[in-house]
Amino acid sequence: MNMTGIQYLTDEKGKRVAVQIDLEKYAKLWEDFEDALLVKERLKEPRSSLTTLEEASERYSFENALKFWNAHRVDLSGFTFNRDEANER
Repeated sequence: MNMTGIQYLTDEKGKRVAVQIDLEKYAKLWEDFEDALLVKERLKEPRSSLTTLEEASERYSFENALKFWNAHRVDLSGFTFNRDEANER
């Protein structure tokens, strides 16, 4: 079978070892293939339980970040910013 836009590289025995795909013609097909490879690789990653994800979500929530900010806020009331001096640096 000969498909336009797809070329196979073969070894000295004629066994296919690589493929070259015309991405202008087959971009969507390549994206799907690449996504499938990514899924296959991610299957090897350790799993997280829903509880772990919920705990991380709570720990890194906006509300907790705001509480941390307010607890560790630095008083900047006396701070002035001179744009000209900053640009000279």
